[in-house]
Amino acid sequence: MAVLSPVLDQVDVVDPRGLAERRGVGVFTLSPRVARDGWLVLFSILVTVLTLGVAYPFALAAAERANAEASAIDGRPLTFTGSGRDLYPMWFLWLPLTWITLGVAAVWWLPMVRQWRWENLRFQA
Repeated sequence: MAVLSPVLDQVDVVDPRGLAERRGVGVFTLSPRVARDGWLVLFSILVTVLTLGVAYPFALAAAERANAEASAIDGRPLTFTGSGRDLYPMWFLWLPLTWITLGVAAVWWLPMVRQWRWENLRFQA
């Protein structure tokens, strides 16, 4: 259950039954910056559309970095270490395949993008 804190930009995930403590699961905190995140989303969409998807890896990396900066688990902040450059070589294969197969190839590459996201998410030192 998400509860809005007194600070309007902060959302805390609350565990009313205390299951996280019994299972050893951390508490996730998200502190979105609405103005910055809104502009980032608009910019990412604009760049992706204008480049016909070619710049999507860079837009995705920027969005993931912003999400990680606004997140913490048990008070430990997260950081995203990936870059669009890491995803770009694979993207040149995936993008034409997606266009040719009218989106069917996305079933194959979307899990790989999800794996790339998780592999590059770390706790800050």
